[in-house]
Amino acid sequence: MVIGVGDGSRGAPERAPFGGISVTATALDAPPPALFEQLAPGATLVCPVDRGGRELLMRFRDGEGEAVTGVRFVPLVTDG
Repeated sequence: MVIGVGDGSRGAPERAPFGGISVTATALDAPPPALFEQLAPGATLVCPVDRGGRELLMRFRDGEGEAVTGVRFVPLVTDG
């Protein structure tokens, strides 16, 4: 498991490849391409995306994938 603070769309290339990636913030339109590049062969990426309606996508490194279900994520609340 990798836990860090920073721009999540970049992933953690220095620790790749990963057997799976689960994104917990909504991406616009599609999961960030950098995350696909960090998947091991046969690995899965699960990411909520906002394409006018929010969907939870499951995609494999080879590009095959499907929308799994509708989702709703709350915004991150900060002290600022």
